[in-house]
Amino acid sequence: MPQRVLPAEQGIVLDSLSAGYGQTLIVDNIHLTIPHGKMTVLAGANGSGKSTLMKVLCGIYPHGSYEGEIIFAGETLQANHIRDTERKGIAIIHQELALVKHLTVLENIFLGAEISRHGLLDYETMTLRCQKLLAQVNLPISPDTRVGDLGLGQQQLVEIAKALNKQVRLLILDEPSRGGGQRFLHKLGDLLMRLNRDIGLTVLIAEQHLPFIRRVADRFCLLHCGRSVAQGDVIQLDAPLLAKWMTPDPAR
Repeated sequence: MPQRVLPAEQGIVLDSLSAGYGQTLIVDNIHLTIPHGKMTVLAGANGSGKSTLMKVLCGIYPHGSYEGEIIFAGETLQANHIRDTERKGIAIIHQELALVKHLTVLENIFLGAEISRHGLLDYETMTLRCQKLLAQVNLPISPDTRVGDLGLGQQQLVEIAKALNKQVRLLILDEPSRGGGQRFLHKLGDLLMRLNRDIGLTVLIAEQHLPFIRRVADRFCLLHCGRSVAQGDVIQLDAPLLAKWMTPDPAR
């Protein structure tokens, strides 16, 4: 039976969030609530501010480098490094996957979180745990498989398994549709919906692929030129609304 994540009752609240570099704002005065136990999509064209917003959330942009406030699990989030947000239960999967290609799946999942017994690495326990995680993400491969031998879609699933091993409470994915074709995207959607249903995982996805968005998400926030131009239930996110706001800003 999968272990349910600890609830962040109020979800995640972004209050008057602005971030950028120098005098250039990439996200400007964002107000957004990401409900606990729901899947929320950040939609928008390239350069709309999706990736910057996620980097603020996961601590890549440290506290003090942005304006506004982030409330997570009822507390103000003041992360100075991505390790701080990981300890809170926030994990991000970038388009450029953060796996070490020459290491095995097991070594990647437990990198920096190795299990020891009597001062020695406990490979038996890690192998059993890794097998359970791979089964949880529906990836039927050996823990000893070299990550570099996997396809991009399979590597994304390894990243999700790694996040689950860290007791993730908020999983952030940056444009996951770029990791594979329609078959993989359908499999990924099934997995995210199952994790959301079975363990109450809160998910934030930056995505432009409307069929995938409509299939998996509960809520959406549409960004344009760094501002939130529409929010609501995902059923309201239709093709005309996307067409109106999906034109990239040539200045960004």
